Parts: sequence; C-alpha cells; structure tokens
Amino acid sequence: MNVDHYNQNMAKLNFYLEKYNARHSIQKGTPLIISFLVTNKCNLRCKHCFYHETIDTGNVKDGMTIDEYRQLSLSMDNFLTGIFCGGEPFLREDFHEIIHIFQKNNKMMLADSASNGQLTHRIVSQVEKILQAAPRQSYSLGISLDGFKDTHNEIRGVGTFERALETWNACQTLKKYYPNFELYICSAMNTINENEMSAFFDWAMVHLKPDKISLIKTRQDPRAGEDIKAINMENYLSCLKTIEKYMHQLEPSALEKPQTYLLSSVNNYIYEGERCGNKLFTCYAGHHGGFIDYNGDVGVCEVLPSIGNLRDYNMDFQELWNNRAANERRNEVNCNQHCLQCTHESEGLLPSVYFSPNSLKYERAER
Repeated sequence: MNVDHYNQNMAKLNFYLEKYNARHSIQKGTPLIISFLVTNKCNLRCKHCFYHETIDTGNVKDGMTIDEYRQLSLSMDNFLTGIFCGGEPFLREDFHEIIHIFQKNNKMMLADSASNGQLTHRIVSQVEKILQAAPRQSYSLGISLDGFKDTHNEIRGVGTFERALETWNACQTLKKYYPNFELYICSAMNTINENEMSAFFDWAMVHLKPDKISLIKTRQDPRAGEDIKAINMENYLSCLKTIEKYMHQLEPSALEKPQTYLLSSVNNYIYEGERCGNKLFTCYAGHHGGFIDYNGDVGVCEVLPSIGNLRDYNMDFQELWNNRAANERRNEVNCNQHCLQCTHESEGLLPSVYFSPNSLKYERAER
C-alpha cells in the first residue's frame, strides 16, 4: 500500500464532503446516505428479524407507488448512497425502476441492497436491468448467509441456504459482464450462529469469493426474542479479524482507497463500544443520514420515531426534512435513550464515520 496515494484519495474524499456540507448552510439538505425500505412484505420469517411486527401484520398503509418515488426524487438534491431493503425488496417487480429513478434524477453513485436470495430468477433479472440502466453507477447486492447450511436453515427456514447459494452462483455470472456490480455476503450475527461465523467466513472467502463481507449485529426487537442478541463479543472480534485478514490481501489500488475501510471501521466502533458499554461514535443521523419507510414515513433513522409522512407533504422531501418535528428529533440524536448503546450499522455508523470526530480508517484499540 502506498501511503501517499491513500492520503491523496482521502483528500479527494474530503473535498467532496466539503462541497456536500455546503448544502446545509441555510437549511438541512438531502443527506449523504439514505435508507429506503421499499416493502414491508417478506417471503421468510427469520428468527433475527427486527422488522417482523410490520412484516407480520402488513396493514399499516399501502406501499409507495413508482409514481410517488418519481415525485419524491424530484424534491431531493443529489446524494451519494441509497440503501434499498425491506422486507424482501425483490418482491417488488418494479424494484429496478425505483433504483434507476434515483440514479437518474439524483446522481446516486452507489445503490446497495440486501436480499435473502430465495427468488433466483427474479433477482438475477432485476439486477441485470439495474446494471444495464446505469453502467457508470455502482450497484452492490448483499446475499444473506448466516452460517453453514444447518445453522442458516435453522435461522431462516429449511432449504433457504441451498436457494441462496443458487442465487449467489447465478449472480456471480453477471460479474463477468458488468464491472459496476459488487456481490457480497451479508450476515446477521446472533447467539444461534456466533460460534461458527468466523469459520464460515473463512470458508466463504475461499469458495464463494465475495467482494466483501458485511457483518451485522442482531439488534432492536428480534422475532425470536431479546436473548439472541446477547452474543459473546469475543466471537464478534474473531469475525472481524477473519474479515480483516482477507481485506489486507486486496490489491494495493484497493487498499489505497479510504472507502475500503468503511465496513471495518463500522465493525470496530461496534466492538469497542460494546466492550466498554457505550457507543463511541458521534451519530449524524438526521444530518448526513435519513430513513424512508415503505409507506412514506420519514425518520432521521429507523429507531427513533417518524418525523412525518411524505404523502402529507405532497411527496416533498425537502419540506418534510426541515419541519419542526425533524429539527426536534435531530436534537435527540446522541442523547436519546435508544442512542446511548446504538450498534446500527446502516443508519447510525455508515453516514457518520466520514465526519469528525469519527474516523473512517478506525484502528481497533489495543487491549
């Protein structure tokens, strides 16, 4: 790794972030990273799912239409990253259209989504449409794999591991034709799988060759109950070391990009925070990160209460994002009871590690 090249790339990133920050001088502009839950429907009933009350009832409000997503996008500034999940996002036949709307209208450079990998044909078909529609913009797909076959199937249901691998192999063929496609493993760690996850990652890196691994710590209110969140953090640390071992085997050009260390930084903040009993990062939810639910509810993150519904604001994100409730909720971030021990990767840490006093290339503290 060339340290000078790394510093040059960091300077470019900081220049971009300074330009982005300028949009917040008068009012709060569109955040850098936005999480979209595009559906409350799912074809599985996973034990670690924190969204299960909404998925199991499914009767809050109708999901947003494709026309509403178009109207929403026109009310937003450009933004860097959109995270599109659910539920199972590929249950929407227009999922690829939703992503393309923000790629076209908001110059979204990276779209990311996670799938349980059960709908092989539909996933491959829609992923190819996403990649074809915007060849200069990146798309990352995480396939959920939560351990070896028996453990994964215990968590997600009989036969789900085999179908996820079928989808994985089918998506791998797309990488031959689309350089803007990143395929990775997304794993939720809990007491059911914690003892084998490090060994599973070793196996997966050799046999599946993912572009990266996203390790999620089971959070909020899991379907199987609070107990499955109580993992041994030494098992979590073992997983981090395994992931980092493979990260350091990347080409020098990759190691010279600050973004390469994004997920490692996130996981290290979580590990150190859990070890000392307090979160150790300053959260910028409501400033640099935002959340849009399937029914149009908007939040600074998905943990704190909604600040309003887009349908009540004629789908105008900017107006809703600057209402009184939004400003009050921003003042709660970092001091609300839910924030004190937050381990939320996508809506707490991902929008935050870019900004001081946090550090993107976060070094794990020596014990």
